Amino acid sequence: MIDTRNLNYTETLSQIEELKDLISKTEKNVSSQLPQGVASEFILRKNMFMNWVEEVESVLLYDYKID
Repeated sequence: MIDTRNLNYTETLSQIEELKDLISKTEKNVSSQLPQGVASEFILRKNMFMNWVEEVESVLLYDYKID
């Protein structure tokens, strides 16, 4: 059940943007500092996670009509 007493979709969307920025920076560091196999696995898992994050973002933007 969703607790609707204290919803702040705008804050959540802002945090999603921060998260995407941090993940991008982390990917650059991982790619330049770790062996290719580890970096490749990170990128694979990152892409899976980012697909989920984008799904959350889409639900907030379109299903809840957040501007």
